[in-house]
Amino acid sequence: MRSAGRIRPVRALVGGGLLVTIVALPALLAGTGIDAPPRPDELQRLADALRGPPALGEAGSEVARQFYLAAVHGSAGRLPAEPAALSAFVATARLAQLGGLFATTACVYLATALARTRAQGLLACLFLLLLPPVAADGHALRPETPATLFAAFALLLLQGLARVDPVRARRSPLSRVAVPAATSVLAALALSLAVAALPARGAVVLLPGAVLTVLAAQLLLRGRRVWRRQELSGLPIQAINRRLWPWLLAAMLVPAAAFWLLELAVRVPAGALQPTAAVAGLLPASPLQRGALLALLVVGAFTAVVRVGLRTGRRGRVGPDLVLLVYCGLQLAAAWAAGPGTDMLPAVPALAVLLAEGASAVATLGAWLLLRRRRALTSARRSGSR
Repeated sequence: MRSAGRIRPVRALVGGGLLVTIVALPALLAGTGIDAPPRPDELQRLADALRGPPALGEAGSEVARQFYLAAVHGSAGRLPAEPAALSAFVATARLAQLGGLFATTACVYLATALARTRAQGLLACLFLLLLPPVAADGHALRPETPATLFAAFALLLLQGLARVDPVRARRSPLSRVAVPAATSVLAALALSLAVAALPARGAVVLLPGAVLTVLAAQLLLRGRRVWRRQELSGLPIQAINRRLWPWLLAAMLVPAAAFWLLELAVRVPAGALQPTAAVAGLLPASPLQRGALLALLVVGAFTAVVRVGLRTGRRGRVGPDLVLLVYCGLQLAAAWAAGPGTDMLPAVPALAVLLAEGASAVATLGAWLLLRRRRALTSARRSGSR
């Protein structure tokens, strides 16, 4: 008994170390290029950021500017003139990029673990290593990183909102209102920061509204069944309102907060802030790797839609898996609409989640077929011995 009690902390320590290592792998892989020669677009962004906040009419986002200078301290207001000093300055500034990738990977793990399992969350982190926006271009300082990070953080907050059941919560009436309301406000602010960092990839602001639409449609179908059996007075209007109002609040706050932050942090029309030009595509260039990942993507998307649809229809309320699926759909649809010429980093978390879903489905099917074959062989041996 004493030995078992001593082993548990060691197992927890080893498991925690392994978890942190896997989550940090994408940032570590991107860090191998931190000393690469500065790109012209990086130098332009850093030069504009060092001049100070963008004036009226100047292209730039204050959210992205603060991200560019997050790892640079005591700068003289302009880029160094000497090549060696310039390379060292850019390498230091790229530390913010690596930190953003690490935080985004952590959000991917937590979001997948909340919706599925911890093992699948780790698998999603490993798939990030295969995607070119991280593997080949993860070191480059660009506005897509804070936009992706804030969107992933908002996803976590909305998944937490989905776990709060205002109908069955055993708390005071004030807590039942305050917790969902505070979560909705924080999620709206996170989505607004994502839009303010890069307005061109702001489709993620539709996340609360899309989830609200799915929930309202599901409750409408369930209410129609109740209406057929009973009169209109038999509909659980209060229960429906308790499930809808947090998502309605988030969907209403996001446009207001996004408009406020865009007015505060962006001094030019949102269309003037163009996304970064793509250095690498969303999928690897190798036909074999691309085909394998596309197959896993199709399997993962199909499996996720079927599983989430059945579970949502059975429970009649939003779960973290539904929020994650809607997020993946919005990000991949935005990447498809943006075209191959733009940086695909905002779609990388969604693609990694669906690839992990597909790999998990394939592994489960393979294990089931293997077990079935073993049982068949065992039955054949027993019948032959008789």
